Amino acid sequence: MKPQLVITSIVLTLLSSCAPLGVYTKRHLRSEAASARVRGIQEGRQQEVRRSQIQRELELSKPQPKSEYYELPVPAHTTSDGVLIAPHHSNFQIYTH
Repeated sequence: MKPQLVITSIVLTLLSSCAPLGVYTKRHLRSEAASARVRGIQEGRQQEVRRSQIQRELELSKPQPKSEYYELPVPAHTTSDGVLIAPHHSNFQIYTH
């Protein structure tokens, strides 16, 4: 066997078996970072879904205000510019509990 081949095989064996000892290759570190990013994105989505579900449940548990519409007559009047406004009716929405 050639000495260079022996050294290469020893180095490759050491590198492949050093992961449990805390020595990692760049490829392993990149793949771990990519999978951590994906896991983080998924976890963030899950948290956002949980928050929206809780918010929806809170909104449904609160008593909703009832709205009623009223029509009020507005008499004829003149604005500060001197424009005459004819009598009309104005609609208002009032919220009650």
